[in-house]
Amino acid sequence: MKIRLLLMLSILPLFLYGQRFVTIYGNINQSMNGAKIKMYVIYPFSSNLIVPKAIECVVTRGKFYFKMPASGIELYGFQTTTNGNFNNTSFQLSPKITTIEFKDIYLKDYIIKENNINIKYLKALSEIGTANNNTASVLSWVRKNIESPFCPQFLYSYNLTIPQDTLIKLFKLIPSANKKNSWGIDLSILIEKFFLGKMAPDFKQMDSNNISVSLSDFKGKYILLDFWASWCIPCRKENPVLKEAYKNYKKNGFEILGVSLDEARSDWIKAINDDNLEWTQISDLKGLNNDVSKLYNIHSIPTNYLIDPKGIVIAKNLRGNLLQEMLKKIFND
Repeated sequence: MKIRLLLMLSILPLFLYGQRFVTIYGNINQSMNGAKIKMYVIYPFSSNLIVPKAIECVVTRGKFYFKMPASGIELYGFQTTTNGNFNNTSFQLSPKITTIEFKDIYLKDYIIKENNINIKYLKALSEIGTANNNTASVLSWVRKNIESPFCPQFLYSYNLTIPQDTLIKLFKLIPSANKKNSWGIDLSILIEKFFLGKMAPDFKQMDSNNISVSLSDFKGKYILLDFWASWCIPCRKENPVLKEAYKNYKKNGFEILGVSLDEARSDWIKAINDDNLEWTQISDLKGLNNDVSKLYNIHSIPTNYLIDPKGIVIAKNLRGNLLQEMLKKIFND
């Protein structure tokens, strides 16, 4: 709670300073009169920010209106419901007055006026290439367009595969004005709190025996913080590797703390028993919204962090032989 409070206090001035708004004057087919349109910000998946709630507007005479605080260019989503089905679309908008005309009730065809930032965004995606939308192409584009407002989003989206030093160097080159949206703020928090060499944030969560467990309980040992779930096939395939490492190095002071992103307790416990996992397992059974996974900015699983006896993160995503090799080096085996 203290960590989240400090994060909230540190980013609050960024939102309050010169606060601006995205103001939407919209038009849609009058058959939608009386129906609701929802507008929301598409934040980083595991955002460390306080995400504002979506806002709704009732269509009247084929018109709708939204006004939402904004600190910079953001990715916005819009949603309607027809015949019980959700229709969604999204586009980039900058903080200004904008007119949006939806040509159909399914939000597939639209015209954006007074705000051409989405055209630039689509051009950027095209230049990166949808067919080869990989880390190398993203890095190449960012280096050539370092002053683009989309750089924080692209770097954040690929932070798992971009070398840490490279990401930090590029992020420092981005103009400060382009770091004030959610992607830029969250990426700065990610760099400050969760990169190698940083102190691993402490937490508490209930284990499989309904006993409260905290990361600090393992202080003085090397601990692998392993994020997984019973439904994650790659995670389950990795468990034999973890079991071998645990067997070989537990006597040296190596521990594993499993964090499950399950929702059903029965599935979680069955997976622990079926895979014969002997180390401590915790979960709040919130699935992808697990509080620890959000704290550690987990995009996908399996993901793990290796933490040293002082609580410093020294490695990430040690899978297969990489874990055994790292432990062998640490314990001079």
